[in-house]
Amino acid sequence: MKKFLCLILLLLPALVFTETLTIGTTRENPPFSSLGSENNVFFGFDIDIMQEICHRIKATCKFVPFMFNNLFIAITSNKLDLAVSGITITPYREQFYLFSLPYLRSSAQFVTNKTSGINKPDDLFNKRLGIRMGTPFINLAIQMFADQVKIVTFKSDDTQFACLSNDQCDAIVIDKFSALTWVANSGGLYKLVGSPIPLGDGYGIMANLSRGPLMARINQALLNMEGDGTYLKIYTQHFGQTKN
Repeated sequence: MKKFLCLILLLLPALVFTETLTIGTTRENPPFSSLGSENNVFFGFDIDIMQEICHRIKATCKFVPFMFNNLFIAITSNKLDLAVSGITITPYREQFYLFSLPYLRSSAQFVTNKTSGINKPDDLFNKRLGIRMGTPFINLAIQMFADQVKIVTFKSDDTQFACLSNDQCDAIVIDKFSALTWVANSGGLYKLVGSPIPLGDGYGIMANLSRGPLMARINQALLNMEGDGTYLKIYTQHFGQTKN
């Protein structure tokens, strides 16, 4: 009997972590998520946040690469438990998807080539503006420029920047943190246009509307991470000392 109990105790830690969460994310969306060279190993701010959450709720994270727009389809069809990749919380999206507490403020940022004569948002009238599909940036562009801008859609951030390099668009609009990362690592190829524009209610972890109990556990983990300093530690590793 004692041997049986000892065996159960030895197995217990493994049994506790038997829940696996399939989490959709994007291949090339720094600093939120990026796919490494081997074995679907992802890295980035969202990945580190999610790994810490999985640890706290006694689950294993299984990250799966998706095009950004397809994350929403996969969540609706329950092919994924969760999705993370700098996903902005908006009232419209909340009608169809369940979101965690926001873990980072969300903003939009215009970017163009360093040599461009575009220096402020007003310079974008009657220009070609690249926007990633499935993002709220399209509505932002319409609000700011009405029909006086030509919107060119792309499936990922890297193809947006390729359109700048290939002169297929005059500027792009992406997440503020993505813009800062791309510009800082471009070797002087790109520049920011204007200041960040607050957009949405922050970035959140997304799930099907039916996953309320799971999201409650995730939210509690986020609150605990904020309270014990773990969130700030992860934030500082990716963005430095100033919290935005």
